[in-house]
Amino acid sequence: MRLNREALLRALDSYASLLVLLLVNFLVIEIVQDARWGAAASILLAAAALLVAISDPDAGEGLKAWHWVLIAACVALVPIVLVATSSSVLGVAYLVPVGLLASATLPVTLSRILHHPRVTSETIIGALCAYILIGLLFAFVYLALGELRESAFFAQPGPHEESEYLYFSFVSLTTLGFGDLSPAVGLPQALTVMEALLGNVFLVTLVARLVTLWVRQDELHHARGG
Repeated sequence: MRLNREALLRALDSYASLLVLLLVNFLVIEIVQDARWGAAASILLAAAALLVAISDPDAGEGLKAWHWVLIAACVALVPIVLVATSSSVLGVAYLVPVGLLASATLPVTLSRILHHPRVTSETIIGALCAYILIGLLFAFVYLALGELRESAFFAQPGPHEESEYLYFSFVSLTTLGFGDLSPAVGLPQALTVMEALLGNVFLVTLVARLVTLWVRQDELHHARGG
């Protein structure tokens, strides 16, 4: 029974679990029509991602007191978001996942994958999680600006759904540049350029390096008859 419990905890604290949480967060923003419910769900999912990213049973690491304070604050904020009608409250709500992802989840994920003694499939999944975290981080920043700014975030006129901000973030991160959405002059443009640069640097350096090392290790293992 104890071994089963430890195996379950290890599975829940894996990068695969973190990837599932991030993809669910992605789908929530894409599918949920009510912005308040989308923001509330994103806050809870970001808190869960923080818990999974920081916990490491193998290394004997867990959440510190300030992490639990952050998670408790997130849970307490959700009812306020659901009943609020002000766009300012919604904008601030979108900044909560930004704070969680930027202050702890993303740095911890990057640090751990870079310090893995060997590059394994878990390392690659961790790098993928970090890449998605960057896209979500900028998406939440764009959503917050869309609610808090007096001027529009996009150069294209008219109302824009929450899913469009998420779509635009990952289009910018991957530098696809479809051109159907473009940022307004000023801060939106600056943030978009920053995200595109981060996306390029991340792919060219971290992911390419990890994949190359993983292949070499696998070839060396087979060469030794392992």
